[in-house]
Amino acid sequence: MNAMFTDTDYQKAAKILANTNNDGNFYNPESQDFIEISQIAEFEACVETWKTINKMQEIQKFDTDTAWNKLHQRISDEELNQFNYREKKVIPMRWIVGIAATVVLLVGFTSLWVYQRSSNQTFQVVNNKVEPQKVELPDGSNVFLNKDAQLSYTQSYNQNQRNVKLSGEAFFEVVPNSQKPFIVECNQTSVKVLGTSFNISSSAKYTEVIVASGRVEFYENSSISTNVILLPGDKGFFSNGNLSKITNDNQNYLSWKDHKLVFKAMPLQQVISDINQTYHCQIEIGDTSINNLLITTTFNDIPLSGIMESITLAFNLKFVKQTETSYILLNK
Repeated sequence: MNAMFTDTDYQKAAKILANTNNDGNFYNPESQDFIEISQIAEFEACVETWKTINKMQEIQKFDTDTAWNKLHQRISDEELNQFNYREKKVIPMRWIVGIAATVVLLVGFTSLWVYQRSSNQTFQVVNNKVEPQKVELPDGSNVFLNKDAQLSYTQSYNQNQRNVKLSGEAFFEVVPNSQKPFIVECNQTSVKVLGTSFNISSSAKYTEVIVASGRVEFYENSSISTNVILLPGDKGFFSNGNLSKITNDNQNYLSWKDHKLVFKAMPLQQVISDINQTYHCQIEIGDTSINNLLITTTFNDIPLSGIMESITLAFNLKFVKQTETSYILLNK
């Protein structure tokens, strides 16, 4: 049966723990002199409690020495006041140790709460501009946000995993790290990678993933086993609870990012649709007879006004400019 610590034993234990070095090792020579075999379990419990308190104090520095001194002074003052009226009472050492331990534990719990609150802090980036916005994450990965896209991540990013949330469209260039998967959560789905580049377009109704390089796992949040593996040139699509994988045939899926448009015998109606998405503009075809005119050309980071001039000259068309980003295309 374990022997209980006396008040003297608690005093000696406190002295030993106070002489602990930074590595948590004890070098007080008296430690072996007073600890009996029957007392080892209780002393080891004190040691573990002391280490836990020290670890929590590392998170947020508190002046515990001041707390101990104030406590001791308060007890001494109360004893002094009482001495004038009656015989001084001796407060057992175990009471002092218990009260002080409570104070230190409260400080420790406060430190833990502050740490948890800090680790749950959320960072959010919203792109309110027409031009793509580049975001560099703490691990060096880059995210390019399309207009109105929102990206968020917490303070704990890059600790065990690299988790982000996306609403809208973004292109990701992920730094490889086999020990820390990169996970993008989009509404009802998620994308998991180790190191790759890919584009995600997400809304409340659908999520589309197109892979530029590497390997991507695309799955439903409600059932991770319901997934598809995407390789370069693949497109994953989720809508109405259905997850599918097809070959990407859209050469211009990144035109919003680099303003490069490539058309090969593409109908004018589709060309205008791609231009609208790339430049966040509103071009309407006012004459249905020109919808199926075929266009083969490349526009490499050309202003919207230059693109409109090129199309009208090539097909003898005309346009009416309503605003800086609004046009109506007509046949002459």
